[in-house]
Amino acid sequence: LSGIVLLALPPGLLAFLSFSNYEYISPLFTTSIGTKMLVVTGVLQLVGAWMINKIVAIKV
Repeated sequence: LSGIVLLALPPGLLAFLSFSNYEYISPLFTTSIGTKMLVVTGVLQLVGAWMINKIVAIKV
C-alpha cells in the first residue's frame, strides 16, 4: 500500500496544481526544457515503480 501511495503522489500533486493554479506549472507544458523535465520525471517514475515492485515482492 505504501508503494502505491509513493507512486501516486507525484501525478496527484501535478493534477492538484493543474486544477488549483495552472499558471504555476504551465512552463512544464509550454517550454522545451519543461517538456524534457517531464520526460525525465516519467522515466524516473517508471524506474522507481520497478524498484518498489522488486522490494515489495517477497519470494517465499
